[in-house]
Amino acid sequence: MALVMTKYTFNDKNYLVYEQNMFMKDFSNKAFATIADNDFGVGVDYIIVIKDEETYFYNSCGVQTFETMDMKNVLDYYFDKNLAKNTNITNTVEVRFTDFYINEVYKNYSVKKRAYIA
Repeated sequence: MALVMTKYTFNDKNYLVYEQNMFMKDFSNKAFATIADNDFGVGVDYIIVIKDEETYFYNSCGVQTFETMDMKNVLDYYFDKNLAKNTNITNTVEVRFTDFYINEVYKNYSVKKRAYIA
């Protein structure tokens, strides 16, 4: 089964939202850095992870960071498109990671091919 995340563009930054409750895959910081990579990942600046009642934020290097107002707006848009304060969030794309890609990221944090975005 493919692992699905949602990619958004807002204020010239790319965000990937991952709702861990749905898929139960727990990624390490290195794995997040690989997924965020421009060459072998999906090319995002930040990954937002929703786990249970908590939300975690990672930069493109896989380092946990603090929530910014832009991240909050992306989350608002993710949960309820009608409540979002800014409607200029663009490029909403579902990113589907194959099992092979995810297993490679899990094993050695590197992949030989770029992630495919449909």
